[in-house]
Amino acid sequence: MLTEVEPEQAGLAAGVVASILQVGAAVGVAAVGSVFFTVLGQQTGSAAYGNAFASALAVAACLQVLGMLLATKVNHQHRRAVGALRAAGAIQSSE
Repeated sequence: MLTEVEPEQAGLAAGVVASILQVGAAVGVAAVGSVFFTVLGQQTGSAAYGNAFASALAVAACLQVLGMLLATKVNHQHRRAVGALRAAGAIQSSE
């Protein structure tokens, strides 16, 4: 999507993307950590930590799959919109 940004706005767009990535990482760590400590609760011992870790890992994997599905959907919608604009002559092909 950064290819659609005007060259004068490239720095701003890159900053927005980097900021979104940082926020996403922070939220992801907080969510997985919350799951870990919620499952762990007041339990002690290696089995309790293993169970909490497995639960947190499962949540992290689910979030990863959800992110991939979302990215695929957004990319597909973006390509469709760009194709429609090119067909209408609103933008020129970059090829």
